[in-house]
Amino acid sequence: LAAMVAAGDMTYAEAVDLAEAVAAGDMTYAEAVDLAATAKAAKAAAAAVLPVDLGTAGNFAILAKAGISTVPMSAITGDIGVSPIAATAMTGFSLAWDGADTHRSVSAQVTGFCYAADYASGTPAMMTTAISDMEAAYTDAAGRSVSTAANLNVRGGLITGETFYAGVYEWGSDVTFSAKIYIKGNPDDLFIFKSSGNIIAGSGASVILV
Repeated sequence: LAAMVAAGDMTYAEAVDLAEAVAAGDMTYAEAVDLAATAKAAKAAAAAVLPVDLGTAGNFAILAKAGISTVPMSAITGDIGVSPIAATAMTGFSLAWDGADTHRSVSAQVTGFCYAADYASGTPAMMTTAISDMEAAYTDAAGRSVSTAANLNVRGGLITGETFYAGVYEWGSDVTFSAKIYIKGNPDDLFIFKSSGNIIAGSGASVILV
């Protein structure tokens, strides 16, 4: 592990975490080295992954064609929008006009604005462009291949407790977690998760960014 830190393949903090896990009997030293090597390979693969261009879709925290529903209270940071469907497809938000402006609406659950295809002139065109950009980004992301063989069908889709590094992951099954999973990387890292099944988050599920 010290050699990997010296080579810049892992941080000192990451090495300490693994050493503490070995000391606690949670894993063997050989397992710690294997885990470090896997993380190194994942980081190298991630560095070769080009970003997905979201276009104007990147201006939205949530963007949908069929609708957005919430059971209050939610806390959404950023704008939300729907198109080509009307604003009535945003349910549970208690929408109200942004003052006299009928181009957008507001909600106590959204730190930002809400947009729909049936709002005042200018908004429908903006939403059409955003949806088009979203579809192009989805096509790009869906066409990406897994970064490494280790990223295919991770743990058979039962991913509770798993740590994911930047890269492209794919499952041919449902993906299920009932407690914490960890997304580890830098602000500019790219994570793509593809599944032919459902994403099932249990009542105690959470996604931790580290």
